[in-house]
Amino acid sequence: MQTVVVHASASGHTETLANAIAQGAHAAGSHVTVLPAEQCGPDHLVAADAMFWGTSSYFGGPNLKMVHLFERLGGIWMAGGLQGKVGGVFATTSTMHGGLETVLHTLIDAMMHHGMIVVPNTGAFTPERIRFGCPYGAAAVVETAVDLDMAVGQPTPGEMQIAYEYGQRVVAIATQMRSAQPPYTAR
Repeated sequence: MQTVVVHASASGHTETLANAIAQGAHAAGSHVTVLPAEQCGPDHLVAADAMFWGTSSYFGGPNLKMVHLFERLGGIWMAGGLQGKVGGVFATTSTMHGGLETVLHTLIDAMMHHGMIVVPNTGAFTPERIRFGCPYGAAAVVETAVDLDMAVGQPTPGEMQIAYEYGQRVVAIATQMRSAQPPYTAR
C-alpha cells in the first residue's frame, strides 16, 4: 500500500498536520511519502493507492502552490489516472472563519473531478470531535503572526489526534478496496 500526503503550507502549520496524517497512515500499514505541492508530480499520484491533499487557506481559497499542482494534472485527468483511487483532504487557517470548509470543498471537488473516492473524516462523537472535528477532512485553526513567516502556534493535540485517525481511516478503506473484487464487469 502506497500513500502520498501532499501539502501546500504557508507557515508550516499545514505541513505539521500532514505529518500527523502520515503517521496515522503509516500506523495503518502503508508506506507513506510526504511531499510539498511544488515537489509533487503526476507520477507520485498515479503510483499511490491512497492520497491526501492539504493546503493552507489564503483569503478563503487554497494556497497557490496547490492550485499550481492542479494545473499540472490535466494529462492524468484526461487519461483517468486517478479514477478509483482513495483520497482525503486537510486544511489550516489562521482564523476561525478563514475558509476551512470552502478550502476543503475545493480539494474534494478536485478529487471528484479526477474520479476519486473521497473518504469523510468522521468518527466517534468524542469531546475532541465536538470541538475540533470536521466531516470534510482534517482541519486546524492556528494563530499566525502579522509576519506570515512567523508561526505563533501549532495545531492543538486534539486537531493532531483527529488528523492521525484520519490517516488511519483513509488507508484502511483503501486497503479494503484494493483487496475487493470489482462489483461489475465492464463491457
